[in-house]
Amino acid sequence: MHHRRGFKWFFDTLGIIEVNRKNPIRALRTALEKSLHVFEKGGLVGIFPLGTYEEIKGKWDTYGHAGAVGILQYAEKYLHTKIAIIPVGVIDGKRILVRFGKQIMVPNNLETPQDRKTFAKFLLTTIRQLET
Repeated sequence: MHHRRGFKWFFDTLGIIEVNRKNPIRALRTALEKSLHVFEKGGLVGIFPLGTYEEIKGKWDTYGHAGAVGILQYAEKYLHTKIAIIPVGVIDGKRILVRFGKQIMVPNNLETPQDRKTFAKFLLTTIRQLET
């Protein structure tokens, strides 16, 4: 995920959980277990609903991934609490610039995969606005 040196340092410093999607079942299980462990301690979890950065194209996927939303829903259900999302835009230029957006709560009505995809797109749009 973080091919550039600055991003690796940034992600490692924050303890962001990297997901290897070559084995989707294992990746989801690992992400859930690590996320719940962090949430149980009252910590923050960084989730990237953007997908994989493609070096060749030089851009992020144009859609959000519903898996990130599913992880948040599962954590809320397991921990019996609401989890706030803080959208973060990262601008990669001469320096790495990080912008934080306003808190967003996961809606209660995300019952279908399409609902989760729609919410993931909303998160993506919010993040994109922070990156401009």
